[in-house]
Amino acid sequence: MNLPLFNLAGANGATATTKAEKLLSVARALADRLTRSHPVSRRGLVQLMAETFGASDADGAWSMRDAYDTLETAQVLFLKCNDWEPLHGDDPHAVLAALLALQKSLPTQTYRSETQVDLQQFSTPLALAWLAAQAARIVPSDLVLEPSAGTGMLAVHAAQAGARLLLNERDPGRAALLQSAMAREVTTHDAEFIHDKLPAGASPDVVLINPPFSRSEGRGADRHAGARHLRSALLRLCHGGRCVAIMPPGFAGDGSASTGYTAVAEVAPPRVELTILGSPFAKHGTSIAVRLLVYDKGWAGPVERHTVHSLEEALPIILALPPRLDPSPTPPPAAALPQPPVRAAARPAASPLFSGLASPCRTIPRRDPRVDDAAKPLEYTVRQTPLPAGDPVGIYVPWRLSRIEIPGAAAHPDQLVESIAMASVLPPVPSYHPMLQARAVAALSDAQLEAVIQAGEAFERNLPGRFVTNDAGDRLIEDESGAVYRSGFFIGDGTGVGKGREAAGCIMDQWCRGRRKAVIFSKSSALELEARRDWSALGGLPADVQNLSVFPLGSPITLPAGILFATYSTLRSERHDAASRLQQILDWLGEDFDGIIVLDEAHALANAAGTDSQYGSAKGSGQGLAGVRLQNALPRARILYLSATGATDPANLCYAARLGLWGPGSAFADRNAFMTGMEEGGMAALEIVARDLKAMGLYTARALSFAGVEYEALEHPLTADQIAIYDTFADAFQVVHLHLQEALKACAVVDRMSGAILNAQARGSALSTFEASKQRLYSSLLVALKMPTLIKAIEAELGNGHAAVVQLVTTGQAVLERRLAGLTDAERAAMDFNLSPLDTLVEYIRHGFPTRQMRTFRTDNGDLRSEPMADDEGNPVHCQEAIAAREELIEQMCAMPPVQTALDALIAHFGTDMVAEVTGRSRRIVVDGTGRQKLERRSARAGITDADHFQAGRKRILVFSDAGGTGRSYHAERASGSAGRRRIHFLLLTYSSLDILSAVRPQSRRLRETWPRHLRPGSAAAVLAEGVARSQHSSSRWPFKFWGAGGCGSEPYGDPQLVAGRTARLRAA
Repeated sequence: MNLPLFNLAGANGATATTKAEKLLSVARALADRLTRSHPVSRRGLVQLMAETFGASDADGAWSMRDAYDTLETAQVLFLKCNDWEPLHGDDPHAVLAALLALQKSLPTQTYRSETQVDLQQFSTPLALAWLAAQAARIVPSDLVLEPSAGTGMLAVHAAQAGARLLLNERDPGRAALLQSAMAREVTTHDAEFIHDKLPAGASPDVVLINPPFSRSEGRGADRHAGARHLRSALLRLCHGGRCVAIMPPGFAGDGSASTGYTAVAEVAPPRVELTILGSPFAKHGTSIAVRLLVYDKGWAGPVERHTVHSLEEALPIILALPPRLDPSPTPPPAAALPQPPVRAAARPAASPLFSGLASPCRTIPRRDPRVDDAAKPLEYTVRQTPLPAGDPVGIYVPWRLSRIEIPGAAAHPDQLVESIAMASVLPPVPSYHPMLQARAVAALSDAQLEAVIQAGEAFERNLPGRFVTNDAGDRLIEDESGAVYRSGFFIGDGTGVGKGREAAGCIMDQWCRGRRKAVIFSKSSALELEARRDWSALGGLPADVQNLSVFPLGSPITLPAGILFATYSTLRSERHDAASRLQQILDWLGEDFDGIIVLDEAHALANAAGTDSQYGSAKGSGQGLAGVRLQNALPRARILYLSATGATDPANLCYAARLGLWGPGSAFADRNAFMTGMEEGGMAALEIVARDLKAMGLYTARALSFAGVEYEALEHPLTADQIAIYDTFADAFQVVHLHLQEALKACAVVDRMSGAILNAQARGSALSTFEASKQRLYSSLLVALKMPTLIKAIEAELGNGHAAVVQLVTTGQAVLERRLAGLTDAERAAMDFNLSPLDTLVEYIRHGFPTRQMRTFRTDNGDLRSEPMADDEGNPVHCQEAIAAREELIEQMCAMPPVQTALDALIAHFGTDMVAEVTGRSRRIVVDGTGRQKLERRSARAGITDADHFQAGRKRILVFSDAGGTGRSYHAERASGSAGRRRIHFLLLTYSSLDILSAVRPQSRRLRETWPRHLRPGSAAAVLAEGVARSQHSSSRWPFKFWGAGGCGSEPYGDPQLVAGRTARLRAA
């Protein structure tokens, strides 16, 4: 329960209130006896309880524990009346003697209830409570917090001093009695979380605390229970405030509860420690010794320690305590992180918006003579003896047109290769002759024509057996009355071979045969332009290709003939009234459709069958299932798969239902059996499948040779300023990591005292988020540090008449959007800020730092676990200590040196008139002609326009990210305006993006190029393999462990100077 007691509704609250009223009447009667100096005996106490409740304790109306609580409340009422003369004397020794005499005259508590034991309800005896209040030096202006107030034995002395009270008691019955006796609101929080549960504005000046010594709610027996309560109260105590705590004897630096002692000292070290022997709790039923500790929050110095054998001996020490600290309006500022010297970055000089662009020249369009170009069957001859494979180079063999010869076909513009395994298998002898126009044949190379022939040959065959679909439409069931399904074909050619032209050739073949409907699915809507380009290159009209988005969901597609283009994400979209894009397409095609369906980037349909791994099972993707349903719904459709990674993973084949990999006539009964077999067989099994598919005429996979491509590592030597920046960020991450570990303890994800993990999932999520943010920040930082050398290299290449293509991974779009969302109207109008990798760290601290408070409990088998805590209204409870740590971190991180992101640095240096940006950014910050920043919006076609300007030669630099690289071409195409400029491809990558580097995505290396590209991967200091030892200097830095790839693009680890030295030795060797 977390609300004030009498704000609670229900029978339990009403029962507690009614009982408290009766107990209060007994307490008043006892207080009256004490005022008249009449003795109070155990027999008299029992008699008075029986008279008030009308029954004995044996009848269950009350218990002796209730009687003792009433006796304690009577003492509180007695002291509140202010009429007891000894309490107002000037001699502290006389006051203590009077309190001890009164305490001795009262009955000894000899009865314990289960609730008392569970909650450790041992109220502070009268004399000890007075000593604690004297040690607190309470003044009328104080706000005094008692987290475990019990019956008010400590609180009454604060009330006597005229202070305001903040009372909390976990037990509802005692809380109700206390509230009636003190006439103040009492909360019923678990005091272990008192800092998190109290209102934000409640900042006590004094804390008086006698917590449970060895029992915690949810944990049961817990030697650190008192330390948990005390630590939470100290966190809530204001700076300069005083806390007086009554703790068990083991709560010491060398005691049995030393771990808890140390944890409390991290918040505030004790100023005075007073061990009191002589059983000060004897009258309340326990003979334990206690330690009275005095904390002044904000004080630092040696601890004063004393041991006494009685309360009388303790009094002089209490009276001699130093005064409380002067309250400070604000806590002292946290120490700032060391800042490296950073050179001031000058704002780039403004340049006119269209400077450097040549004036457009008006040209007269050229008219082509009209020719008779009727479609004809493609003629070819079958070789009697297949051409033998060429000499292998490494694991590749030069591709050759082995089975057929196509008279008049143009040789492929660039050399193609096959793997040795694929080259060892010959495709079957074809008999199919595509129907193509002469201009289409001229636009396709011999390699591409071979793919069109093989696809057409495959489409003429059927899969063995007849099938019907299940109710969901995602599985075929063998049935003699079912439909016959047509075979499909898989083009697995690598990037740059021309899969788009090959697909267009297959569509043109069926188009010329009268099948005037086709569908192309791809990953991105931006690739629609590529589809139109390939289609028009073969003689089709660009208008034949129409995007599915033109036709609203739920309305019919009114295209009488044409090529429908759609993305996979559109394919899986549905509406609440059961209308879907899939059904819309099926209605347009008709159930007897036998045209072409192209699944471009078909690996996007992976995991259609779901996956099982060491990390658990995953359901089939909605996108993959939609693709399977499409194929199953159109038995006669000609399915053409396009993917360069089709045979790299079993999941990339589970959607290929038209290849006959499972079912009748195959080695696998169903898809699940195929997936299991492939997973057990590994890459060897996939290689066999690929070879068999090629032998059956269902698969082809060629790759573009990289002969003529030059590689050169571009090394950037880190400057002293950059090394200082790197070190500062490393120091910052050490601070963040330490705060993260403390936050996990504060939130009870990890037990602070034992170090046990209480919630492994929450801890794993927090650490995973932290590591991901660290990786993103260092990825951005290391790339940004390379920019000076990269900019110089680009300027040199531009001076040599070349064109620069820069490939990067991150654009900072997400950080920019969050920064813009947080701007005020005035800040948005001024628009003067710089994006930096530091924003990634600040965003993590602000949104990813753990603050959710956990509640500890024991499972059925006795293990300690924790779960998220919520208040009575179901709202999450957040750890105030973690929130304070988060705010402190943000303040420190904002003082870090800013580093401009790579993409913004390029645009700021060269200007938007020279840099073509092909990324996924929808907005960016640019500098206008007056030197002011402005927010520039970028439409979906902005990247396409920029790419066209680059290809036409109007822009000399092109920057693209992964979002702008799929399916796009930036090579020196012979028909482009920039055909005379060699492409210098800069790979601005880091260790975390080596998978992109290893693939060497050839956007700047395509067919029909005039120049082979020059590849220059950038490294921050060196090209290294794994295992760089740290020097004494680097050992103080963040302990990274980067793994190099044994090739270009690896990043240095630890101390940059050490890495540079290692590089020199490697090159000398």
